[in-house]
Amino acid sequence: MTPWLRVVAVLLLGVGFGGALACSASIPEIRLYIEPSRGFVDTSTIDSWMRSKGSFGGRYFGLISAIKEPDDQRTYGKVVDWGYWPGGTWGKLTGSPAGYYTYVYPYWLVWRGRN
Repeated sequence: MTPWLRVVAVLLLGVGFGGALACSASIPEIRLYIEPSRGFVDTSTIDSWMRSKGSFGGRYFGLISAIKEPDDQRTYGKVVDWGYWPGGTWGKLTGSPAGYYTYVYPYWLVWRGRN
């Protein structure tokens, strides 16, 4: 390696590392959540409108699970209050928790209790 090429490489690496170190403190952490096309989803991704609609105006409380099943709209409509279900297997999905089930397209929302 020629001397001038060594100097350029050192400068580039130095700037690169310095820039990376300076930027790492100012860049916020980004978490990417990819929602499945169906099945269990993270309840923190269910927005307040969906929670309000799904709780039927506060009839239910304590969202414990959310299950994305867009095809169930054909059978149940856009919004339904299914009531208590003891859990188990729901269609092809196993491990569904016991609770009060409501459907707001495209999610089944499972609630801990009823007011």
